[in-house]
Amino acid sequence: LLIARGILARRRALELHRLAQSSPVLKASKLSLPSRDDQGWEAWRAAGELLEARLRGSGSSGWLDRVAQLPWRVVTWRGDALLLERVYQMYLPVFYWVKEMRRLTCGRGGASLIGMQCLQGGGKTTLCDGLELLARSEGLNCVVASIDDFYLTFAEQTALAEANPDNPLLKFRGNAGSHDLELGAETVRALKACTTKDAEVL
Repeated sequence: LLIARGILARRRALELHRLAQSSPVLKASKLSLPSRDDQGWEAWRAAGELLEARLRGSGSSGWLDRVAQLPWRVVTWRGDALLLERVYQMYLPVFYWVKEMRRLTCGRGGASLIGMQCLQGGGKTTLCDGLELLARSEGLNCVVASIDDFYLTFAEQTALAEANPDNPLLKFRGNAGSHDLELGAETVRALKACTTKDAEVL
């Protein structure tokens, strides 16, 4: 039984390594993946297990709901495959790219700010939650801010809509013009000004 478990563990490690090797993010970032015998790969695996546990606990995610609609015989296998693809082909390569950007820019002083852009519903929040989790697991201070954090107040949005009655896009929040840009800029400037180690932001 122990031998069989060891064989399965080695096979899984090989499959995960192959999965990570085929990551388009890894290729685009030109980062190298540690070999399976390297201690760096163990760090990847530990980070991957942390993300897997977090994502398995978020059953309300839309992609998990879609998997649940598959025939019951393939739900477990397909759900596991999709999760591992996300972790090893996207989340982990992005995290290690972010760490590399931090390494390259830390000599400039202040915090490193990384922007994420994607279509609505594309997974920005889930990705950034994962990045924050991994950063904190390594003892790094990390702050995640979303454009959704900088909407105009209800009163300001109402006043904007009333001042532009011919523009239906300004009646509701979410469209261009419905954000407090100055508040967003002030927040970014304040984060970038963090210089002490206690206030270091990844």
